[in-house]
Amino acid sequence: AGLRRVMEETKSACYQGWHFALVVLVVAVGALYFPCALLLETVNFNMRGLLESKLGSYAAFPNSATSETGREITLRRCILVMFGMHRPDLGLELPRIQQGIFTETGVAIYSRQVRFISKVLLAGVSQASWVDDEYSLLAIS
Repeated sequence: AGLRRVMEETKSACYQGWHFALVVLVVAVGALYFPCALLLETVNFNMRGLLESKLGSYAAFPNSATSETGREITLRRCILVMFGMHRPDLGLELPRIQQGIFTETGVAIYSRQVRFISKVLLAGVSQASWVDDEYSLLAIS
């Protein structure tokens, strides 16, 4: 009676067995997906801009003599950029492409990040429901 259930009609208890495994999987994948999606939204899905960007005062993807592409593009480097862009002492600086009056300002990066975070929050709120007189988010699996 006091044990929370995944769904009322099932006998599966919350955060036990397969439900616990799915929760751990969703948290682990989300911990990588969210920074990756935020990085792509920050650079406005412009891969050339991402490759030419700077992390702090250094190139986010520095030139490499051994690489076929001429840049050091590795998973380790991508993860460093994904998480490093949120450090106040580093930050991600995108190249400025001069397009006259349509040239982006530094504020455009933050507006794209706010747009992405509001998409995530609105998707979560749309899945909210009343459970046991508490407002909680349900994970749909």
